[in-house]
Amino acid sequence: MPIYMDRHQGENLTPEAVAEALGAVCQRWLCAATPGDRGQHGEVLARRIKTTLPAADVSHFEALGEALQAAISMTGKDETILVFGSFLTVSGAANWLNKCMQRDAHDTARIN
Repeated sequence: MPIYMDRHQGENLTPEAVAEALGAVCQRWLCAATPGDRGQHGEVLARRIKTTLPAADVSHFEALGEALQAAISMTGKDETILVFGSFLTVSGAANWLNKCMQRDAHDTARIN
């Protein structure tokens, strides 16, 4: 299960624009609260995604780590996790994954 992380460089995209662009390839959306001045609660992001993609499987989390743990636990061997958002979100995800890989051999094996 590969995990890809992308920090969009350049123009700021709205959650709706991201949903429209990735809706054909992302079947499941796990929205976490985002940090920073422009951050939003996970529930707000989920509502915006669901409005754009009514048939999508959308859930929300208040902590990025909770969303990542849920993603890892529900992802099959041949599926991919895509983490995207601001620099703060993506670096937070990378830090969380590094810490988990150091302390939890069970999930580390699943992250390959």
